[in-house]
Amino acid sequence: MSRLWDKAVLFIVIILFITVQAGVMIPIVALLAALTVSVLGQCFEETKLATVLQAVYIGLCFTNPYFCMTLALVLYDIVRSKRRWLVGTSVIPVFIQIQNCTYREGIFVLAMIFITLILENRTQKLDEAQKNLIEVRDNSQEITMLLTEKNRRLCESQDYEIYLATLKERNRIAREIHDNVGHMLTRTIL
Repeated sequence: MSRLWDKAVLFIVIILFITVQAGVMIPIVALLAALTVSVLGQCFEETKLATVLQAVYIGLCFTNPYFCMTLALVLYDIVRSKRRWLVGTSVIPVFIQIQNCTYREGIFVLAMIFITLILENRTQKLDEAQKNLIEVRDNSQEITMLLTEKNRRLCESQDYEIYLATLKERNRIAREIHDNVGHMLTRTIL
């Protein structure tokens, strides 16, 4: 769920920046292309289709600087998938296209890449923490179940030991009574 929030934040920031641009159609096309590649990349994560779509989008970044402005949406999935070669490749068109951008657009592109890396890193750590939490919870429940079972067995064993001790005491008392009474009767008869 945090991945969706991260992408929503990136999307909103990109939309806000693009709406400031002077009514050009290319930023809208770039945004829709980035959104499409991002959604398909998330749907087909860990497949070659996602890699191909992301590589094609990076290729589009070479054609127009507006594609570099929306690269953050696609870069989020690229970084998440740990395709290092694709991350390195995505930097090349950014540095080429930054020369064709205004100062403000260049700062925006670099800031969005930086924010993307921070968001993805935070989300990855959050996912790992949640996995660890689930693992600890599962281990705790398993240990609790094992301890409950051992406690039940100990209670049964304790009850059995008490029952055996009671039987042994009864047998001892019965033997003493039998021996004492038997000796007394034998003495009396003799």
